[in-house]
Amino acid sequence: YGCARSHNNLGYLAQLQSDYVRAVRHYAEAETLARRVQTKYMLSSVLLNAAYAYYRLDRYAEAEETCRDALALCKEMGDQLGVAQADDTLGIIAYNRGAYDEAIGAFGDALAIYRSQASSYQEGNTLAMLALTAVAADQHLQARAFATEALAIAEHAQLPQLEVEALNALAKVELVAGRVEQDRRAFDRAFEFAARAATTAARLGSRLDEGIARRLQGEIAAARGELFAEHFEAASVIFRTTQSAFERARTEARYGEALAAC
Repeated sequence: YGCARSHNNLGYLAQLQSDYVRAVRHYAEAETLARRVQTKYMLSSVLLNAAYAYYRLDRYAEAEETCRDALALCKEMGDQLGVAQADDTLGIIAYNRGAYDEAIGAFGDALAIYRSQASSYQEGNTLAMLALTAVAADQHLQARAFATEALAIAEHAQLPQLEVEALNALAKVELVAGRVEQDRRAFDRAFEFAARAATTAARLGSRLDEGIARRLQGEIAAARGELFAEHFEAASVIFRTTQSAFERARTEARYGEALAAC
């Protein structure tokens, strides 16, 4: 049991550093040990973490299968927070697949549980993801409300990782708002949010979030008619290092759009 817990913790530390390949290796060891000693709670924790790591490696089929296994265990044990975490992971998988209504439904289920359990970080994290999903679904006013609430939670509870996620979400919201409303002030707010996110993510060592923030800086700089190549290229290097194929592809697409526009 102790070895399973240690591998799970080492996997989570690797995950925080955006080293998802190393994280998956530790989670595989933890899963084998947890099954050997037949501890359902440890196994559900490992499976939830592994599902997220698979998602970050863009292995969506494995992520969903692992997540549903974890969800079944959590329901069997009556672990409501575990159920919410599984809903969150299923939500972000649906988001990356472009199934925005499905994602919003899953996030809504998770949010209700987090609020009933007074789980501040998880509530804020889900609100940030809801904001990004709402933006993708062309609901930028609702998205702004979600992202603003997430940032308020992060600042009140002094949660820097959540602050980065909320700032990135707000940067995306203001970028879209600037385009829709033809408002340069929204672009200025967006760049400020993205710059803060990049600085904080670099300090925390969260490479993936830093890459997202740098890509957003590139998109916003392009929208403001400023030099943007440095930001996109920095983001692309980060995503290549973290083996985040989806985020790297998204970065190349946005970079191409910016080049074509100028």
